[in-house]
Amino acid sequence: MNMAKNFIGRLGSAPTLATAATLMVGTLLAGLLAAGAFGRPGPALAAPAERPADLLVVQANLQDAMRPADAADTADLDHFASRVVKGAPRAPDVLLLTDILGPGAVHLAKQLSRSTRDSYRVAVSPGRTPFLDDGGVRASAILINTDTLSGRGAAGFVRVQGEDQAQLTVVGRGSSQETHLMSGRVGAVGAPIAQAAATEFATALRKRAGDTEMAVLGADFSSIRCAQAQKFGCALAPFWSYLTQTSAYDEAAFVGDSRVSTRQYTNFLFARGRVAESAMDVEYDNAVPNPATCKAAYDRGDSRKAGPACGNYYADQPFTWARLQPDAAARRTVFPARINLDQCEPGTGRVSAVAARSVNPSAKETTTTVRAEAQAPLRVDGTARDLTVPAGEARDLYLPVTAPVTTPPGDYRVTVFFGGQSVHVPVTVPEKCHYAPAFATSWHVGNEPEKAVDGNPGTFWHTEWSPPVALPQSITVHLDGVRKISSLEYLPRQDGSPNGDILDYTIEVSTDGITFTEVAKGTWAANKAAKTATFAPVDAELVRLISTRSGGGPYASAAEITAR
Repeated sequence: MNMAKNFIGRLGSAPTLATAATLMVGTLLAGLLAAGAFGRPGPALAAPAERPADLLVVQANLQDAMRPADAADTADLDHFASRVVKGAPRAPDVLLLTDILGPGAVHLAKQLSRSTRDSYRVAVSPGRTPFLDDGGVRASAILINTDTLSGRGAAGFVRVQGEDQAQLTVVGRGSSQETHLMSGRVGAVGAPIAQAAATEFATALRKRAGDTEMAVLGADFSSIRCAQAQKFGCALAPFWSYLTQTSAYDEAAFVGDSRVSTRQYTNFLFARGRVAESAMDVEYDNAVPNPATCKAAYDRGDSRKAGPACGNYYADQPFTWARLQPDAAARRTVFPARINLDQCEPGTGRVSAVAARSVNPSAKETTTTVRAEAQAPLRVDGTARDLTVPAGEARDLYLPVTAPVTTPPGDYRVTVFFGGQSVHVPVTVPEKCHYAPAFATSWHVGNEPEKAVDGNPGTFWHTEWSPPVALPQSITVHLDGVRKISSLEYLPRQDGSPNGDILDYTIEVSTDGITFTEVAKGTWAANKAAKTATFAPVDAELVRLISTRSGGGPYASAAEITAR
């Protein structure tokens, strides 16, 4: 009977005893179904009274709006709901979604309600088409868990970069703490467009949240966080720098999940507040090994014909979740909270990094002295540096962490000091480390080194040309294990331009990534035919091609490089 009373209380009504009994039986039956008592699996989620006070937010671009056949086929939304229930630590409070229409959002709310036994509704909904009469686009939605949250104030859309971005303010049940939400997308690609959008997003949120209240932005920026290829400590793209530094937002997945530090992604979950825990659904890589193939079938509305490998497909990028807490105090943190030295670079060994972050919500500039120590044989620059943060902003200091390839497997530690405060970062050294397919001393955005080993002669690696870098420049190819080789084949770029075609070359090999030995040197003809350099058979795991003279100027380029 207590269960019936509690259920009646949640409904906010006072039915008769007979009605209550009926409701109680229905509730028990629904609970058994959700728990899998009748062959249907259900998550082990905390009861509402046991839930922590933080806010669990999920962000995703579901790519389910622009094609009518795709929007009509809801299999991908069902897969998304299933993975959210399995991957998030509890039933989400908020979902910030882009590239979704109103009917799809309603379908997803029903699926989540059925799977979690909580009640979800579409708090901000687009229509049945993303295209508006005034030429704008509206394809963003906000779903909330009405068992844990309620909306406050006006909900709706704000126009940014020609698209309507969903916005909403929510408050927790039994709480007065407001959180200001925005779900958006940037439809066009380009650094200036992403930067302008970031400024408008932050301005719109500031109008709702001021400079101190918790604000959350989930958005697809059509750009990665780096000015060049994604890596930890890269030169930041202006939009990312503006949000994380000038506006003091944390990017949840990046600060909370060490697995995403070198990952290419364009969907972001930014929060002004404390990121207590966060992760990206990177296990999706194993669940859907080839999302591009699946996407093509789902875009046509042919999910049933996509094949068993696409049985978990929901989008070509995984979702991110984060547990967020309000925090108006100054914060000095280190991210990620744990690192894994499983990546190697030629000439360096195992590589990773940590970042010392200082958030200053005060009205005055602050300065903190930062230094770091690493447990041998790990290495980190121990030089003390001042980290100065303007009022109301944040700053990060990146600290590369390296170790020899031969470092014994085990658990180690890096310690970062903020003045007298210390933060310990656990470091795992696995037995093996992995090389990227290719490395280069320089590259231009869009012409990264992996373009020289992708099997596509229409793409190519090219050194930076704005401004150009001086020769010599090199590209190093990983052979996926030590093997015997006796030749290197070089295919110049095939678009007709001579810029970067390698003429005078040197070839070096290595078995350990540290010591390289020269095996060939010569000159190739200035034409677009494939070139081959031969040498005595030698064991190699890495092969380096160095250009000392190239065609068309001080560049180096390659469409394909193959060692045999």
